Amino acid sequence: ECCVKSCFRSSTNQQCYVNTRDDLNPFSQGFDNKNVYLKGTMKLNADHQVTLEVNYANVLTKLDESALIKAQYKTAPLYNASTGAPTLISGVLQYGLAVPMTIPVTSKYYPGNGITPAVVGATGQPLVLNWGVTELGNRGRDDYQDNRRYVITEEGRIANWDYKAGLNAGSSIRNVKLGSGNVAESLFAKGINTGILNPFAPQDAAGRDYLNSISMVGIPLRTLYAWNRSADLTASRELMTLEGGPLTVAAGAEFRRDQFRAHGNDAAADVMFQSPFLSNPNPALPPLLPNGSTSTAATQNFNSEAHRNITSLFAEVELPVLKNVSLNVSVRGDKYRDAGEGRYTAQTVNPKFAFRYEPTRGLMFRGSYNTGFRAPSMVELYQNLTEIKTDARFDDPVLCPGGKTQNASGGFSGGTAVANLPPGVIANDVCKPGVATSTSPNLGYATQLPNNSTLKEEKSRNYTIGIVMEPIPNLTVTIDHWNMNIRGVVSSAPIATILNDPVGFSSLYIRNPDGTLKYVLAIQQNLGGLRADGLDISANYVFPKSSIGTFRTGVDATYIDHWASQIRPGGPWLEQVGEFAPTGTGNFGVDPNFGISGRPQMNYRWKYTATVAWANGPWTAQLSQRYNSHYRDQNLLTRITPGGGVPRDVAAYNQFNLVTTYSGFKNLKLTFGINNLFNVNPPLTNNATYSDGYLLTNADVLGRAYNLKAEYKF
Repeated sequence: ECCVKSCFRSSTNQQCYVNTRDDLNPFSQGFDNKNVYLKGTMKLNADHQVTLEVNYANVLTKLDESALIKAQYKTAPLYNASTGAPTLISGVLQYGLAVPMTIPVTSKYYPGNGITPAVVGATGQPLVLNWGVTELGNRGRDDYQDNRRYVITEEGRIANWDYKAGLNAGSSIRNVKLGSGNVAESLFAKGINTGILNPFAPQDAAGRDYLNSISMVGIPLRTLYAWNRSADLTASRELMTLEGGPLTVAAGAEFRRDQFRAHGNDAAADVMFQSPFLSNPNPALPPLLPNGSTSTAATQNFNSEAHRNITSLFAEVELPVLKNVSLNVSVRGDKYRDAGEGRYTAQTVNPKFAFRYEPTRGLMFRGSYNTGFRAPSMVELYQNLTEIKTDARFDDPVLCPGGKTQNASGGFSGGTAVANLPPGVIANDVCKPGVATSTSPNLGYATQLPNNSTLKEEKSRNYTIGIVMEPIPNLTVTIDHWNMNIRGVVSSAPIATILNDPVGFSSLYIRNPDGTLKYVLAIQQNLGGLRADGLDISANYVFPKSSIGTFRTGVDATYIDHWASQIRPGGPWLEQVGEFAPTGTGNFGVDPNFGISGRPQMNYRWKYTATVAWANGPWTAQLSQRYNSHYRDQNLLTRITPGGGVPRDVAAYNQFNLVTTYSGFKNLKLTFGINNLFNVNPPLTNNATYSDGYLLTNADVLGRAYNLKAEYKF
């Protein structure tokens, strides 16, 4: 057999793959969380007191991924695995080419050369490998986070005004280092080509030493720093008495300064982007390129720094005009100014209006309307990742139209060149599928991510209207309809969407003087918009007290009726309730959270949390259920390939948690809980974003977990 460990064969190719699912592959190899929270209050006199809060958290997460499986590696410049010399194509130094991982016939480990048994069909040609290097173990990353926050507040009363003033200081440091299983890929390929590494059996001493020499364990990948400082003051008082109660006013101000700094190790990033490693303190590894570049798949300059000053003023008036009618009016103004010439500045004023009407006991109507504003974050504006070159080959959708909107590798191919190509341009220059030749390198086009300093703020309009009922004693039911409309959502359109709409996204196509495509801009930008509406529903009931205690039950649910996004201003609206993307399209909706979470936003038609709680003396207990309805899977193959399978759904998800507390000791409370009581796995998905096949968003990835907490008050 071609594999040392259990393996499976491809149904379409004569290839053999290691089946890494036979190995224990947890989502995390370890988790160490230290938290300290201190709070102290000192009463200065009858009207004034000072409070100090300190919050410290230190977290180490050892992230675990599947074992390194390599079918190809990338080169920059084009790497000759035997000599290590750069290669020119048509006199041009090429970057980012994906090269198959091969074992030449000259290797002592080639089948039939005396060590590895002969294999039928291996008759002297180089063999393309899909090799899972299980001796390295699963790939890992160590994620260190350190968060600190200090708050001092003074509150009291002066001349009929209630006031609260505060100072806040916080910092956060995140340091990500490469763990086990990561190696310098160009040298990994060279080890196969030179016969040092044996892809068909456990390594000998020389092979093990070679793997250790190209290891990247412990090398920093990136470090992120963030700080914030703020001072705020709020004051409120009753001005007069209306029929429904006192008219109350409040006002306040805040000044905040935010700062972040990002530092990246380009050499380590080469591994993360699956490219050869060109800079490392390890003297066994190659030096920097002559031009000083340490990047291969990209000009990956992660280093960036920025700071922002924010000044805010706000005011609010509560108007109980009648005993059963109350109005609330508030307004907030914000001014943003980022340090540096030509950087982001903005001013905004946003009002809010709300009402409450109670026509009879046990029945109340309520509603609100407000405008909103979100400034682009400093990371969105100034993250310094300037260029990425894609693996996917795709046609120029203008000069080679007719290609598929998306293929399995994320590309856009299969088109036909137009008849009137620019002078000197041939079809092979604009239609990219296939293999590289001496005249057409066919590397796939680059996508560039320059700084996003032209980003503008997101703006929104929102309203709610609802009802609160108490139809019987101890039962409260609320139903609220909500509606939001966000304009200029800050996000980035997927490459397939850009290629599918070359007219609408024409400004993102950067061309050479001869008219051929140079690269595609894949940038954070203000896309079209987001419109959504639905219902928030809750019901809570308290049972009459009995000799065995008090029971209560409740449910909080959200129903989404519409969730439509517009990829670009003036473009079509795409409905995305209960599915990753509209069926039959290559488009993906606007996702304002994707840049933060790295995962698609999940818009479940239904989701709810239901609880049953019990209390008796010092004892309490609660059983809760978290439910998400089923979801239409990505089904990429079904959408882009005729007869490419049957569309499937991601199953609905149920998770039960149990927690109980005992507070019978003086100043001490003990809590014991079980999360994911029935040890339910996350549902399965064919969405390529989730490499392990599980839908990790909004699901428990740890399985059944136990926790014990002791809380003591001095």
